[in-house]
Amino acid sequence: MRIGPQITLNLETAGIIYRICEAVTIDWLSIKDPEEKNTMKVVCEQGSRMVRIHFGFLLPSLLGFVLAPVALPYLLNPYLPENMTLERTLCAHVELFIDQDKYFHHILIFLIHMVILIMLVISAMDLIYTSCITYVMGKIIWIGYVFEKLCEIETSYQNASAQREMNIYVYQTVIGLIK
Repeated sequence: MRIGPQITLNLETAGIIYRICEAVTIDWLSIKDPEEKNTMKVVCEQGSRMVRIHFGFLLPSLLGFVLAPVALPYLLNPYLPENMTLERTLCAHVELFIDQDKYFHHILIFLIHMVILIMLVISAMDLIYTSCITYVMGKIIWIGYVFEKLCEIETSYQNASAQREMNIYVYQTVIGLIK
């Protein structure tokens, strides 16, 4: 089994994610316009609500995955016919070279800790991607808002120099938004 390329790929991905988060942080701190800050704040709050919903769904489902094979025999055995009983099992069969019946609860606690750790890693990655996506969506919404404001400017009744200054302002605004 070759693990080296996978670790290298994960390290490269982590570097890319770090650079993206760094660029988003620098750009977020450079926002001066209060309207843009409010727009970005609303969009990012919606993204954080999505992460909380995902986290609230992920935790019970993963804990149910771990605890269901253990709890169901205790719940269903009283209702099953006398010649049938369900055995308690673990959600993942692990070979730790110990007696699994004797150390059942220890292994179960170990699995619960591993599932919680996996859930935290998944939630952290989800938070990173959702933050980047909501940031980009906030920027797109802000750019649309600025273009709407620029389209509302009336230049037909102004003289040539005022119209030229307005065109320069619009050009600089569009270039600033593209950057």
